[in-house]
Amino acid sequence: LPALQPKLYNTVSSPEFEEAKKSVVDQSNRWFDLNGLKFDSDTYKLERIANQQPPSPPGSQPSGNNELVGRQLRDYQLELAEPALLGRNSIVIAPTGSGKTLVAVYVALRLLKAEPQAKVAFLASTTNLVQQQYEEFRSVLPPPWHNSVCPPVHGGADSRNRMPFAQALKGHSIIVMSTQILLNALKREPDSFNGLGVSAFRLIIFDECHNCSNDHPSKGVMVHYMRRKKILESSVEEQQKGSKLPQILGLTASPGTGKASRLEAAVEHLIKLCANLDCPYPVTVQRCIKSLNEVTSNPDCQIHYAPGDPTKVDVFINLLNRLMNMGEGLLRDYCDSLEQWQSEGLPVSSVPPRGTPAYLNYCTNVKYNMHNITDQTVCKNILACSRYLGCCNEAQMIAQCFRAVDALRYLETELRTEDEMAKPPASEAEERLRRHLDDVMQQLIRFCGTKEASSSPPLDKLVEILREQFTGQPNSRAIVFVKQKFYARVLADFVDECAELRLKATYVTGATSGESTGGTNAAEQRARLEDFRRGLYKVIACTSVTEEGLDIPDCNLVVRYCHVTNEVSMVQTKGRGRARNSAYHVIVAETQEWLKDKERINQERDAMMSQAVRTVAAMSARELEIQMLEYQVRMMNTDEDNQEAGGGDVNQANNNRGQVLDSDHDILCSKCFTQLSHSTRLRLIGDIHRVVVDVEMFASGGRLRGQAGGEAKRVPGVEVIGVDLVCDSCGFKVAKVVSYGRLFFPLLTVEAVLFRRSITMRLVDPCYPDVRRGYPDVRRGYPDVRRGYPDPDVRRGYPDVRRGYPNVRRGYPDVRYGYGYDQ
Repeated sequence: LPALQPKLYNTVSSPEFEEAKKSVVDQSNRWFDLNGLKFDSDTYKLERIANQQPPSPPGSQPSGNNELVGRQLRDYQLELAEPALLGRNSIVIAPTGSGKTLVAVYVALRLLKAEPQAKVAFLASTTNLVQQQYEEFRSVLPPPWHNSVCPPVHGGADSRNRMPFAQALKGHSIIVMSTQILLNALKREPDSFNGLGVSAFRLIIFDECHNCSNDHPSKGVMVHYMRRKKILESSVEEQQKGSKLPQILGLTASPGTGKASRLEAAVEHLIKLCANLDCPYPVTVQRCIKSLNEVTSNPDCQIHYAPGDPTKVDVFINLLNRLMNMGEGLLRDYCDSLEQWQSEGLPVSSVPPRGTPAYLNYCTNVKYNMHNITDQTVCKNILACSRYLGCCNEAQMIAQCFRAVDALRYLETELRTEDEMAKPPASEAEERLRRHLDDVMQQLIRFCGTKEASSSPPLDKLVEILREQFTGQPNSRAIVFVKQKFYARVLADFVDECAELRLKATYVTGATSGESTGGTNAAEQRARLEDFRRGLYKVIACTSVTEEGLDIPDCNLVVRYCHVTNEVSMVQTKGRGRARNSAYHVIVAETQEWLKDKERINQERDAMMSQAVRTVAAMSARELEIQMLEYQVRMMNTDEDNQEAGGGDVNQANNNRGQVLDSDHDILCSKCFTQLSHSTRLRLIGDIHRVVVDVEMFASGGRLRGQAGGEAKRVPGVEVIGVDLVCDSCGFKVAKVVSYGRLFFPLLTVEAVLFRRSITMRLVDPCYPDVRRGYPDVRRGYPDVRRGYPDPDVRRGYPDVRRGYPNVRRGYPDVRYGYGYDQ
């Protein structure tokens, strides 16, 4: 140590450094004190001691990091950047609002200055985050680097006009894009990477990297990374070429605990995250904690208990219970008529309490456990009962949290649309339930005309919180998080109409549903969020689409309205309050007492998560790498199994495009069971949308007919033109017409169709997350075709024909020649 001290603040030659390092490591593997600061004795820490400037005193602004335009890294940000600046794979774990993106920008800039030809990828999960982080890179990078940032690459409203991925990679140094775009390119456009795969990048930055698990696109990108790592380790030729893996940098405020109940399980979850990202350096602020606390805030959670309104609940709920009593009775009768082996799995014997998420799961399980039933008449009746019971249960939940008039509006939207009432019932059960609903609706409408139907204790509590906040601080911004899209629209309308508040409100939700049910597309999301930033709206109601990464500097009030999820969501939600002295409130209705316990559990897990982070951060890199190896081996074994099954290998998928291996499913209308098409006609657009290529659906006497009046909007990858497609037999909306590459396709509404095996005649619902008995993996609401349908890759509206795929017969013309698109 005395020999090393004189050279601590000066760069030393490599032989001297190696000798000093060997001397120290040989003496001890314990912590030691050097110049008043504690350092670990592993290689990384020694390199930092020997080659880096000494850290600045806490609270000071270090000199020499003014390379960014108008911004300067604080000392805690430099501490977070240290491993990445040394080329280490690391995860930056720091509170929301601490400037993790600025750390990533600085690391990217330092890399590009050292290697001007390098490529950097910044990956975000949503379109809004891609746009926000692109603007951050452009605003703080100095010339000429700010011109090297590629325009945002994502699957939002402007995706049809975006730059081709190969061109973006060739002409820019930094590409800010959605994670799914990079994963799609790795799978579908391997030529864009010149055979290098992820090695085409020198640095890959994962924003909100705690999502790197299960089926998230970031996990898919890292699977490609691990494949490349295996090739580089085993191929002498690749090693001689000097090929390298990209450096990985993860950013997160909440790595999570994986629902752990013990510290050991939380530590294991964090080690698994490090393994998924191949990052043996989880970095937290340790030396400069005082500086960090000066710029971040962690508001206490204030839980508000809203007692119920007995008058409203008694009248409205009792009326709905009459309809639900009939539905449950019919459901039991139909299930009793089945053979025992057919009714197996139908959970009709134990019915959970109404007006709860458990009852919604009950209705869903009834629908998803009909695979043994071959009698279509019974299936139609059971589906009708399940649908009506589910809608009535949702209406009860809305009445508990909002107003009776809002619940009535929901029932009219779901069960009494003009199109539905114009068509005859599709089953005996639907006829009886519809007739009974008509009687109940008349009484509900009369009740909703009374004063009691317009009151709501949870809404009254929200008004109280907003009034207190805006009375003292009129320029405040408030974000209210709700569970569902419909709730967001209801709440925004209520705040807008509330004469006591006089505040303008709007809502932002996901784009997977129409405006009638509260969906907002990417362009609307950006416009409303920008208006919220500027103060045109003071209150915004959101679903989980805005939980992560959204930066509204003036937001100082966050409210969770009758909705609590997990500890990661809690941390992310609290972090939307960027302003100093922000407040965080949770409103719980009387009928939702379990939410209070859930929030308490989240707080306990948050504390456990912090302890787990400290435990893993204290490990040496060598120790952590050994524990990570087990998970990485398991990941690669799973990947190899997928490749052998034909679903995981990129080259195999490219060779098999256009083929349909599992082709024995009929596509049915879920209401009347009319066959609409066949699974061989399914095609994929943008790795997201399942469209049907089948002109027989529209031929004379066909199975679908168009109906004007649908909502025209842009969704990721395609444009909905405003035409609904309804089943010609029952009038049920089963698809929308979308435009892609100047051609038009029917896009199935996944909730409106069923799949039936042609041989066994057993049903499979495509909404079910994992239907293993009768259909290959079904994920994210669409049948996963990686095992059953190797992605046909619809290009400009037609299946990929680059590899000699034959004419698209059965009513579709040959597109290999004369279309003006280089296949």
